[in-house]
Amino acid sequence: MTIIELTVVMGLLLSVLSIFLGVLDSVNRGLVTQEERSRANDEVRAAVEQMDREIRSGNVLYDPAEETPIGHQFYTLRIYTQANATTRTPPLQCVQWRILGQRLNRRAWPAGHPEDETGWRTIAENVVNRELGVHAFTLDPDPAKGGRVINVVLLVDEDTTDTTTSPVRVQTALNGRNTTYNYATNVCDPSPPG
Repeated sequence: MTIIELTVVMGLLLSVLSIFLGVLDSVNRGLVTQEERSRANDEVRAAVEQMDREIRSGNVLYDPAEETPIGHQFYTLRIYTQANATTRTPPLQCVQWRILGQRLNRRAWPAGHPEDETGWRTIAENVVNRELGVHAFTLDPDPAKGGRVINVVLLVDEDTTDTTTSPVRVQTALNGRNTTYNYATNVCDPSPPG
């Protein structure tokens, strides 16, 4: 075997190896992207399940259109709920959900004691409702539903720079008791600051 033949064979092998490594890198990046998207979607679905429990056990549902400050309208939801009442003290609590940036946050406090709030916890990330101007929480206006249905729309997009994909839309209507005739409608007022 001559030096020229050896050089040609080495060049061919390097070409095949570089093509193979390029394909392998592309597959790996695609797999990482799908795993991140799946994680973000799972976080939002788990958050909606938690909201469902709290709203179903909600004694007072506050209209997201009336939330303050004005910048949080339709991106904040308050509930006076007895979800998990047997496992916490006090059993009835005020719960607030919000979208701030691309994070879905939750906090809770005992009625009449906003100073004892738990602090905001991030429940899900990559929620892009605010960037796209899509209301996350709305009270169903149908009078037959008696102010007991909250429409929830959460848009999830783990990569907002990729214009070839659209956000995943998690949408549901959650039905609560909203027995406001037994509870003061200001039971969760005032909300803790922040």
